[in-house]
Amino acid sequence: MSTWNLGKRNGPGLVKASMNSGNPAKTHIAPERLWQSACGGAELQSSEYLHLVGCVSCDKLADEISEALDDIQDAVSHSNAHVS
Repeated sequence: MSTWNLGKRNGPGLVKASMNSGNPAKTHIAPERLWQSACGGAELQSSEYLHLVGCVSCDKLADEISEALDDIQDAVSHSNAHVS
């Protein structure tokens, strides 16, 4: 799994989504923010990181993003090996 950046910067914001479990609207981390963090760009604030750790949906998305980035890296490495 990729390393998640933690910091105090204010990012693009959070997305509000209503959960079907009957809970009041929960604030999730925007997918773009998770992607940027996984790439080493945007830093997650402490509150965002705590949400990520406790939210099954956000954690699952973060894992999927990390897997996609790993697949991209593998494809680029494989492509570069054939070019050399």
